[in-house]
Amino acid sequence: MNTQAQAGGTPDLLSSIMGVAVRNEEKIAAEDREFCETRQERLYTTLCQLRWWYGLFTANAERYRESHNVIYAENGSIEKHKLRSIYHNGEREDYTEFEFLPFDSIDDVVKLYGKAVEAFGNDIVRHFNKKYGVSVPEPYFDDEKFFMGFLPEYQTYVDQVIGHLGGKGFRETAEEELLKRFHKIVARGYGGKLKAELKGDRITFPDLLYFDPFYWDLNKTNHLHYNYTNELNRLCEGIGFGVAGVLSGSSRNILCFDSHKVDTSEWYPFGIGDGIAFKFFKNGRLNVKFKDAVAAERCWKKLRLDTFKTQVDDE
Repeated sequence: MNTQAQAGGTPDLLSSIMGVAVRNEEKIAAEDREFCETRQERLYTTLCQLRWWYGLFTANAERYRESHNVIYAENGSIEKHKLRSIYHNGEREDYTEFEFLPFDSIDDVVKLYGKAVEAFGNDIVRHFNKKYGVSVPEPYFDDEKFFMGFLPEYQTYVDQVIGHLGGKGFRETAEEELLKRFHKIVARGYGGKLKAELKGDRITFPDLLYFDPFYWDLNKTNHLHYNYTNELNRLCEGIGFGVAGVLSGSSRNILCFDSHKVDTSEWYPFGIGDGIAFKFFKNGRLNVKFKDAVAAERCWKKLRLDTFKTQVDDE
């Protein structure tokens, strides 16, 4: 099955000619649709249980509607600030002050209901993000605007996913997003101009990383500052794509690498591609070596680094 054509591609020719609207859920692969449908069924099971409890508690709250001024908010919870408290002073005539009042329980059920709905939307979007390497934002959930008993449909979130693609396929979108992340890292702090250089069989990235001086003073180890772990992951993600077209590269692919104890005297093999190795420098520079100059230039162009205006060009 050609999932690329289904997943975010343009509608088929017949639909274009006849003006027949193709629903977004029909643009995704069958296995993705099955995932969404299964998730929706499981959600409805949980929501049904919560609705049962809500009905039970609200039914028992009816006897207190007038005495306690019970008013329901739009989402089905109790307007707590409007509740009237009943106080018993002096000798008590009865023991109603000890009765269980279901107001807190009603609010608890509403909160759980909202969290379940929110989790469902996030799970649908995360599925596509993880499977296709795209970065669709998690759906916004307003816990004050939804209403108790609302049954969400997965198509709403699929619409958001397809809308994020903007008519492109998942793969094309994922590649574009990866390159944006990579370019943001390698041009960081230089006014959008690239400060990287292609030198024969290697690409040099100066001032990319930062080692925490505290650990050097403590035990003479090069400890990658935690604020820069993301930079290294993004660079590895880019190199993995540049040499092998994969979308899942990260610092985990640097063999024998320990960010808490970086050896600046050796080359670390990179587990993606052929003959790729990384070398770290105390001043934050990172060199990436390829098997030859042709491979280095191919990666450089694959990552569209040839489209940048460099610092050298400005000088």
